[in-house]
Amino acid sequence: MSTNELTTICGRTRYANLDLDHLRASCVDLGQSAIPGAVPIWVIVGAAALGFIVALICRVLAKEDAWRVIMTSLETGFYGGLGAWAGGAAGLIFAQLVPPCWMGLLLAVLAVAAMIFAILATMGGGGDIGWKLLGWLEFLAFAVGLAVVAVMSFSVPAHGRAAGEYETYLAAVSSCGAVAGLVDAILVGVYRSVPFWAGFALVPLNASWGVLGNLLGLMHRVASWNFYADHGAFVKASDRRLYTRFGNGFRVKHNFAFTSGWVMTAQNGLEKHEAIHVVQHLLLGPVFVLSYAGWFVLWFLPGAILGLIKRGSPVKGVNDMSYYDNPFEIMAYAVEGAPDDGQSRVLIFGNALAWSLTALWILASIAVAILLFFVRLSP
Repeated sequence: MSTNELTTICGRTRYANLDLDHLRASCVDLGQSAIPGAVPIWVIVGAAALGFIVALICRVLAKEDAWRVIMTSLETGFYGGLGAWAGGAAGLIFAQLVPPCWMGLLLAVLAVAAMIFAILATMGGGGDIGWKLLGWLEFLAFAVGLAVVAVMSFSVPAHGRAAGEYETYLAAVSSCGAVAGLVDAILVGVYRSVPFWAGFALVPLNASWGVLGNLLGLMHRVASWNFYADHGAFVKASDRRLYTRFGNGFRVKHNFAFTSGWVMTAQNGLEKHEAIHVVQHLLLGPVFVLSYAGWFVLWFLPGAILGLIKRGSPVKGVNDMSYYDNPFEIMAYAVEGAPDDGQSRVLIFGNALAWSLTALWILASIAVAILLFFVRLSP
């Protein structure tokens, strides 16, 4: 980030004495935030150089042909610069759109999620102890970084002068997005996770619009690589398909596949289902993550109660109503496999109701996102 973000987006507005409400009303320039300068050129060039070097080392160690080493290294360097720029610009844009207190809460939840990933991976993974210890260090760094940015977000005063703290908040959130975009872009290049002809568009899309899923996807990568046997058993056949696929990586529930952002754990036969979630992530961005979680939370208590009554188990009820009835799971199961845990389907919606609720929930989620965007930008 440059050191004059607030000057840039405020234009000629005298902002030094403004409070938070007036800063958020007067200092909004999404277009300016997206051009190089908000994320300095030297950051983009440095990110590209880092991506080139990392890919070069990985490809040389893999003893690949010279032409593949060079081409993959150049591609990864290009992605590194794109990811850093797109992630930093997206962070600055979202920081202007989202109140600092809400951004702080979201980042705090993500910090907690990082530690939950670490705990679940420790319990479920069969990797070597040395790699697990390294994974814990990485997750701690992940959680601390997110927590620090959360504290900076909460530190913006709701009353009185707030320009200094608000500028720090903008820079911190933008830097968080840039780092996440850079790291994921390098890994995408190393794993060759996107079609060569589409990477120039998909990498910045994932780093910007998909920034929330991207952060979760990075946690997925850390958990799979460090905590599971054979580093999660990366499936090389997934090269150039739109995602990174681990055959035996991180998952929340045993024998279930799992996807975060465009990183998945899926055995053969479940790949198409998880690929639908990748497409949902890329198309809907934060709307997908928040509305998926929103449905889960909304139906958690009803599912537990009805599960106890109808199935003799609150856990099965939550699994049916929060998971199987989730609109995004309905779409994925329609492509590959039908929900069936070998027991009663009494709490799983029938096709007509399921698809009606799916359409309503997704359209309502998009409508709310659009409404909040225009309300935020209204004078």
